[in-house]
Amino acid sequence: MLIGERDIVIGNKINEKVIVEGTYKIFKDNWKVSSSYKKKRSDEMISKKLDTSILGNKYMNYVKTLYCMLEEYSFKHISKEIGEELIYWESKGGMCIHLSVLLYKLLEIQNSVSASHLKFYQGFYWFELRCDFPSFIGFSKNQIGMHSWLTYKGSLIDITSNQNKTVFDFKGEDFVLGKIPQGYLLKGFDETSLVNEYAKMFAQKGNYESVEEWLTAHMGQYKKLLEEILF
Repeated sequence: MLIGERDIVIGNKINEKVIVEGTYKIFKDNWKVSSSYKKKRSDEMISKKLDTSILGNKYMNYVKTLYCMLEEYSFKHISKEIGEELIYWESKGGMCIHLSVLLYKLLEIQNSVSASHLKFYQGFYWFELRCDFPSFIGFSKNQIGMHSWLTYKGSLIDITSNQNKTVFDFKGEDFVLGKIPQGYLLKGFDETSLVNEYAKMFAQKGNYESVEEWLTAHMGQYKKLLEEILF
């Protein structure tokens, strides 16, 4: 979901005050916020090697696979219910929130992961269009939009950024994990306190009686995928 273009770039610098106001309004009006972002200091994501306990985690691979299925719009290997769940939240412009929260909750129950080091962020991305992207009248070269992601021990876990691959060069990487591509700015606010609220919302929308039942459905889906797809 792109943020309005009003005065977002002054000279060669982004007008962060305007962007934060737009980001806050989008999350407040359509999703959830713990408090106003206007008086908070945003955190800029930096490159930092991601822990191997996350990179090789089975649920990391599972959620990455769900993202790829959604990008390809191919759901033949998953249940009708989970396919509909993915489509619904993507249609609402919340794929990044939905998959980040799902991954957070699945990682949280892993013995190999220290849940206290997991964080959920809401904020914005900014980048300039890739040089080989065709120019269109009225299409800004500055792409700024709302976004959500995770960090683990300060390292970035962004499994949905590649939705911008047609307009930004991710150097062949399917996911932004630890190392951030040059020219790709992510700034946001720690909203880890909202994870359980979001999880409850996703579970209720899927007609699950609890968050635990929602997670159990996804863990069961992972096991079924494991029988059909080599992670």
